[in-house]
Amino acid sequence: MMDELAYIENLSDAELIDIIENIWGFEETSEALRHLVERDPKKSLELGKDILQNNKGDDYLQGIVWILILEIAPMEVVESLTKRQEAFDIVLLCDILRYLSTGYYIKDLKQLPSEFVARIIHSYDTLDKDTIQDEGRRKELSEDFDEVIQKIRA
Repeated sequence: MMDELAYIENLSDAELIDIIENIWGFEETSEALRHLVERDPKKSLELGKDILQNNKGDDYLQGIVWILILEIAPMEVVESLTKRQEAFDIVLLCDILRYLSTGYYIKDLKQLPSEFVARIIHSYDTLDKDTIQDEGRRKELSEDFDEVIQKIRA
């Protein structure tokens, strides 16, 4: 699949932006964003926040967007998710919890906006955990959630 996407590396910034704004597909959009992050982090952050805040694309795309833009401006990314109307679907929730539990980009979880924390809790509480087929992944999600909430409340 990566060979099919090799052409994206040679596209102009404007062409990458077009792919991202129009969400050509999970693979194309995430690859375009990956390249744009290297070339224009500010524009990447803007486009990525729009995808997350407005629930664009599928859950897998949103998870990749979270991962790709989080390092640019962690609290701005969190703020964009605070403005989101919908709960976080499973892939995005797992990625959010995994990255927050590491404390790498956001060291003090107590600084997270209360609306963001409430959205995490609501998303976790309303998630149908039976849809997670892999018992190990279900356990990891539960452990990451517990760890994040513990750090927030400590």
